[in-house]
Amino acid sequence: MKLPAFTCGLVENPQRYAPDVVAANGWAAASKAAAVLIGAGFGCDALDHDERPNEAWRAWAVRQINRDTADRAAAIWCK
Repeated sequence: MKLPAFTCGLVENPQRYAPDVVAANGWAAASKAAAVLIGAGFGCDALDHDERPNEAWRAWAVRQINRDTADRAAAIWCK
């Protein structure tokens, strides 16, 4: 059984949501920066009703953040 794939519109189609960011930085840079900023690839951090946070997972995810990469991504999106 194949599980459904979920994607973020901001990563897949940044020009739809932020055409100025794409015009200034290019589609690929805007898409990659959006993926970095939302933590794409680390799994969903949303909780179901009554689900307790997994603090060990959150601590692991925070340790995976490359601050230089995150700073460069923020510079693209947070002007």
